[in-house]
Amino acid sequence: MTKKIISAAVLALFFASTGFAAPEWLSGQSKKYPAAGFITGVGAGSTMDSSRDVARAEIAKAFSMRIEQATVETSSERSSEATGGRAEISVDVVQKTESKVVDTVEGVEIAQMWYDKKDKVYWALAVLDKAKYRRELSLKILSAEEKVMKSLESARQTMSFAEKLKNLSEARSAASVRDGLYLRRRVVDDMPSPPLPDDLSFSSIESEIADAKSRTTFRVNAADGLSGEFAVELTRRLTKLGFAVVAFADGASTDSASVSMDVDARFDVSEFSRATQVAWKYYRWEGRVEVRDSGKVIIAAAASGSESNPDDKTAFQKARIAGLKILGDLFERKIKNDFLGGE
Repeated sequence: MTKKIISAAVLALFFASTGFAAPEWLSGQSKKYPAAGFITGVGAGSTMDSSRDVARAEIAKAFSMRIEQATVETSSERSSEATGGRAEISVDVVQKTESKVVDTVEGVEIAQMWYDKKDKVYWALAVLDKAKYRRELSLKILSAEEKVMKSLESARQTMSFAEKLKNLSEARSAASVRDGLYLRRRVVDDMPSPPLPDDLSFSSIESEIADAKSRTTFRVNAADGLSGEFAVELTRRLTKLGFAVVAFADGASTDSASVSMDVDARFDVSEFSRATQVAWKYYRWEGRVEVRDSGKVIIAAAASGSESNPDDKTAFQKARIAGLKILGDLFERKIKNDFLGGE
């Protein structure tokens, strides 16, 4: 029903403007929608839909350019603050915000349409009400800020390493969303945003995550019958994510400020046969990984599979390589999801 109402409104705009002289908004300027209160975009196309799409895209492009300018202005303001204020928005946040803007800018409406009978071209005027969009962004910023504070509070209160990292990662994600929304609001609001407390900034949360990682050591105990290849694979995955790793035999850390996590793992490759394919060689691989915090299992993962080949050595190597990769991917994904908020 909503789509039908919107379509009817667009058609009404179209028929009301067909056959009249070219409207003044074709130049990009509109008395009805002045630049002080609106961002406008003009689009032309061979169909009504294409002209509307182009008009919306023009607003998205203009918005993206203004975000770049707002980023420069915001960074300049922050660097001049003697008290530090809110940390500079990260390049990652800016890139994600610009990428999202290209896809869509919420609140854009098609305000006018015109058909040029001579050239057989449809024209559309898209508008974004700055005041309305500013109010919507402010509500979203408030929601994101609440998520940041709630996640940080949980992270700073828990005694569990896994919960701490997970909550910090959730706070970082919410802070990224919040800063992206701040950038969008800056485009439609000439007043600079008030500085955030240092401990709520994106960079401060990043520092807390880095500190938690630096004080965490994983002790890997992996049995595989492959000269320690499984332990090497798990160690590589943990190191890639920024964690320190030691062999299980090295023992736990004696530093009271540090946390030791135990990784208990097993990986096997064994031959089996199939009566219908006696000329082929078959190998089954299977493995499991458990991560323990003070003896409690907090992550568990297992997988299995098989490979075959006429050559015995090739079949074995295929099973070994496939198993190590699949289990390594699974382990890394579990660590990301359970410790790092799926980063």
